[in-house]
Amino acid sequence: MPFAQSQATTLTVSPTLIELNADGQAATVTVKNTDNNATTLQVLAKSWERSESQIPHATEIFAVPPIFDLPPGGEQTIRLAARGLDGIVAEKAYLFYVKEVPGELQVDRSALAFALSLELPLFVRPENAKPEPVWEISRSPDGDAVINLTNTGNAHFRVDRFKVTAGDDSGLIAENTAGAYVLAGTARYWPLDSDIAALKGPVTLDAETSLGPIQTVILPPDS
Repeated sequence: MPFAQSQATTLTVSPTLIELNADGQAATVTVKNTDNNATTLQVLAKSWERSESQIPHATEIFAVPPIFDLPPGGEQTIRLAARGLDGIVAEKAYLFYVKEVPGELQVDRSALAFALSLELPLFVRPENAKPEPVWEISRSPDGDAVINLTNTGNAHFRVDRFKVTAGDDSGLIAENTAGAYVLAGTARYWPLDSDIAALKGPVTLDAETSLGPIQTVILPPDS
C-alpha cells in the first residue's frame, strides 16, 4: 500500500495499481484514514500523457463516490469503471488521484498542514492486450551509448531495474534501479554513460519487469 503523510492526514490506499476492463466491469479501491484527524477526499482520473492540473479529468473513468468524508480510522471503498471504451484496441493509461479537499489550514506549532494528494497508475485494457518490449543500443548525438526500450505492444510494460554487462564477462557496464513504465506504443531510453566505441561486441541485459525476469543479448551499432 502507498503511504502518504502531511501534517494533517495519513492515508493508505489499496491496490496501488488499478486495472480496469474495457467492457465496463467495475473494480474497487479502498482508502483508509489512519490518522487522528477527519478529512474530506476527492477522487478523479486524468490522461497519463496530459495529467497537468489545468487538464479536465477523464470523464470516461467513473468513480463512486467522487467525494467523501473520512473520520479518524475510517475506510471508504470506491467503485471504478470505464465507460465508452469497449471498442479500444490498445490500452489506455491514466493517473488516478486521491486528493484532500483543501480546508482551513492550521498551524501545528512550527509546521503548516498542506493538502494531501496521492497518484496511482490506472490502465483500461482491451481483451488479450499485451506488451511487446524491444531493447536496443543506439548512439546519442554526443557519441554515447543509450539503451532504448520500445513497447510495440498494446499494453503497458514496467521495468523495475536492469543491468548491462559486457558480453566478454569483463564487467558491469551500467545499472539502473529506478522503476519506469513504458506505455503501449511508446519508447523510453537510458544513457549508459559510456562511449559507444568502448562497447566491443554484444552486451547482456538482465531486467526485472512486469513480465518477470528478462535476459537478452544486444548488439551495439557498428559492432
